[in-house]
Amino acid sequence: MSVSENVIALRFADRATAYQALSGLKHLSSPNAEVSGAVLVEHLEGGTMRFTDGMGREAGRNTAATAARGAVDLFTPQVPPDGTVIFAEARETNTETLDLLALWYGAVLERRPIDAVHSEPEAAAAGVADMISRIEARDRRDRERAETAATFENVVASLKQKSAA
Repeated sequence: MSVSENVIALRFADRATAYQALSGLKHLSSPNAEVSGAVLVEHLEGGTMRFTDGMGREAGRNTAATAARGAVDLFTPQVPPDGTVIFAEARETNTETLDLLALWYGAVLERRPIDAVHSEPEAAAAGVADMISRIEARDRRDRERAETAATFENVVASLKQKSAA
């Protein structure tokens, strides 16, 4: 069985869900995946970043500084405004466990080989930027569809009122 060492980024729509997922990572027990470090990063109003120590394999380690071996510093500029992202370092024999965790919490998961993150930080950052732009485009499209549906419902309701009068 081959083992992959990856840096993962889990992007969440809301902070509460991100904290629940962080707890889920802490209690993850799977023969297919081992998470050795994780940190939750929040991009707050005014542009400030808050790092919440997540977990580390060794007691006393500063997880915010060591999780994903520097990937936090690399990816932090890519955290969208008012966004919440968990960065973690994982060893996986297959991707199913963390894919299901992301699905369960409604997160978007991005996975990068840890060697690529260390050797090619610009390429990794570009990949994350691309992922974020795709997510933002999808979110924008979903908002536009919801607005169109709401407008349509309002027009239909207005026409029903006029026809009833």
